[in-house]
Amino acid sequence: MCCWRWTRRPRRKVARKGGGLEPLAGVADEAYVHNNKDRDAELYARVGAHLRTEQLTIGDSQTFATAKPSVINLGKAFAAKLR
Repeated sequence: MCCWRWTRRPRRKVARKGGGLEPLAGVADEAYVHNNKDRDAELYARVGAHLRTEQLTIGDSQTFATAKPSVINLGKAFAAKLR
């Protein structure tokens, strides 16, 4: 299940405080992935002035490592639409 969120607030600062924020190259102008307590894989992506957060719920049979590529692909699709 995926939850789409548009935000103006820099939610990545909240995730950075909690630790576990991993920078990503090749996704957007600026992008980070975050493991939210093994419940959600979160992506923070910025393209120009646009910031997008993606949150993918990690299922019972999944791990953060298996959910991470899916949320990264969502971020890449978002970035491609804005470029």
